Parts: sequence; C-alpha cells; structure tokens
Amino acid sequence: DKPHELHKNYFFRCSRDVVQPVSDGFTHVQAMNTCHLAAIASRLNRVIRWDPKSEKIIGDDQAASFFAREARKGYEINRV
Repeated sequence: DKPHELHKNYFFRCSRDVVQPVSDGFTHVQAMNTCHLAAIASRLNRVIRWDPKSEKIIGDDQAASFFAREARKGYEINRV
C-alpha cells in the first residue's frame, strides 16, 4: 500500500481490485451531516436537536428547512 497516494487513485485502485477502502460512505455521510448541522446552528445562532435514527432535525421547522431543499428540475434523486 502507498499511504501517500491521492484519494482518487486510491478509490480507483479499490474499485479495480475489489477491496474495501479504509473508510466507507456511511462514515462520510455522518461526518458531512455533522458539519451541515453545525453550519445551520451557527447560521441560526441557536442549538438544534438532531434525531440520528430518522436523520431529521427535531422541533425546529426553520432549521429543518436548511437541511434539505427541493431539487431543481432535472436534478432530482429518486429514493429507493
């Protein structure tokens, strides 16, 4: 292994060799949610409550409106 190789090359190598990367998508989503929630709380200058099971902001419609928005036509993602 080459720990210094670029993330892109590492991703391609894992895909090509069918091996698990050192980090997974689930962990990245959790990390990004944390950053996004911190940004919302900072923007609104208040504490917000998060339900990790439902992945929704609790009891604050204004804060929840920042967490997701309707996609522009042609950029929708169908939920499976």
